[in-house]
Amino acid sequence: MIRQNEIAPGATGTTEDGHMFRIFITDGGGAYPVIGIYLPHNSGAWLTARWTAKGEPVYGSSGLRISEEPTRGVFWINIYQKDYPKDRFSAGHLTREEADRHSRSSRLACVKIEWAEGQGLEEDDV
Repeated sequence: MIRQNEIAPGATGTTEDGHMFRIFITDGGGAYPVIGIYLPHNSGAWLTARWTAKGEPVYGSSGLRISEEPTRGVFWINIYQKDYPKDRFSAGHLTREEADRHSRSSRLACVKIEWAEGQGLEEDDV
């Protein structure tokens, strides 16, 4: 999780509207010295963005304010019977459509997993 006073190169997190972002530089100059990328919802393409040193986006970029919330995401997991195929494991897919494209006819379920940064990493979370 990133705090607004921790904006630094390499920082990652979510914007106010839940877009994942990554910061590349913080010395870009001008009113918006923070330069990075963000991932729009339902898109596989990262877009460039600029922010103030306090995490405010360029005027007109509503929802791109750097949030103090943890990074969140969604994965779709295909579930198969345990012995088909024996060496198969199920990876997370970014969209339901992608999970459907990579599924086999023996799929038992397709499960939506919503996660937050740090979730399940503490012993108390087990």
